[in-house]
Amino acid sequence: MNKKEDLRRLLKGFSKEEILDLLSDAVEEKDEQKDFHTINNQKNNKRRGKGSRKRGQKKGSSSKRRGGNKGKACRVLPLEVEEARPNRFEEFIEKAPLSQSEKLELEEAAKEDKKNKGAERSPRSRQSSVVEVECRICGEIESVSSAIVNDASRWKCNSCAAQACE
Repeated sequence: MNKKEDLRRLLKGFSKEEILDLLSDAVEEKDEQKDFHTINNQKNNKRRGKGSRKRGQKKGSSSKRRGGNKGKACRVLPLEVEEARPNRFEEFIEKAPLSQSEKLELEEAAKEDKKNKGAERSPRSRQSSVVEVECRICGEIESVSSAIVNDASRWKCNSCAAQACE
């Protein structure tokens, strides 16, 4: 049998007043359940995730990108210092609590440093192979270590490679 037909047959046994009474009871039960089981019905507008709906931020822009006001990506000029800066490590070592053996070791190291100060450096045991490569953009020829050249036909000099950052 069909469920609709079963329902019609059952409802024919009730009067209109009884049906309205049952329906009003059902509505009251739903209202009572809402009072007892109130869960935050207000929609929470806090968005989790990337957070791309911030005010004033253009679509597709990222806060991690370098903006025009943040300066260059790397330091080009040396720091401008008016006078010689103190060596903070020496101040730290003077104040650090060292054992007697550590103090002796530091003294020996200081003597060795003074002795080796004027000495010449030992020659390199490995020769670095230098390759002449031509920049594929500006055509400048440079001598660079072969360790940093993967393909000489695709080489870019530093100034041309850095143009993408400007």
